[in-house]
Amino acid sequence: MVSRRLVIAAAACSNLVLVVALGFLGPGQAGLPPPPFIPPSECAVLGNQPIIGFSLAAPPDGIFPADSVTLRWDVRYRGGRPWDREISLRTEPPDMRRSTGIPERLREPSGSHTFTGSWRTPAIIRLETRCGSQEVRYTPVAAPILDELSPVRPGIGERIHLRGRGFGTTGEVQVVVGERRTTMPVHSWTNMDIEVSVPSGAPVGSGYIHLFKGRGRLQSNSRAIRIVRILTINRGFLQSVRDMLV
Repeated sequence: MVSRRLVIAAAACSNLVLVVALGFLGPGQAGLPPPPFIPPSECAVLGNQPIIGFSLAAPPDGIFPADSVTLRWDVRYRGGRPWDREISLRTEPPDMRRSTGIPERLREPSGSHTFTGSWRTPAIIRLETRCGSQEVRYTPVAAPILDELSPVRPGIGERIHLRGRGFGTTGEVQVVVGERRTTMPVHSWTNMDIEVSVPSGAPVGSGYIHLFKGRGRLQSNSRAIRIVRILTINRGFLQSVRDMLV
């Protein structure tokens, strides 16, 4: 019994020595792959994170084609020191930046850039640094769409109903016959329905009608129209015709 206990004790001691030995060996020496070395991120340091001020200034009622739009930026370290690393501007879609002349690289950490609202589709403008970014949305006013009008053969003085989308709240309606353009009196105007009338001085004949939306006079598509002359028949006219036929 004594010899068996000694053998068990000796085996336990050898296992303990093996465990202790493995504890002193490095992971690679013990047959395990060493953990990957991950250097601390430059941007994870609190002092390297930028505070980005980025804004788009445009008229409150939306961006029309002739409007001026201004981008303003101010990039600083958290301690208040001006950012001294690369700053770039990106747009989605990319063609928007090239079309409007927005610079790709900014030379100064604070500044502004003004361009016209000629780009007519919504876009995103993003200011990017190595350690952070911020974006603004560019939303132009959409052109009005004229779907239908009735009647399509109105007479002088008759009212016309225009139906469509994106008319806004104010604007102007024109009828064009030949070389003559005539502004039509407006009786009501909503975003989807307009009521106008044919003025007494409007030319008679085939032409087209369209509208201009808001202060920026954003033009809609055109619809065909024919202004006709209405013959008024009264009792005197009917008597004259009957006398001619007798």
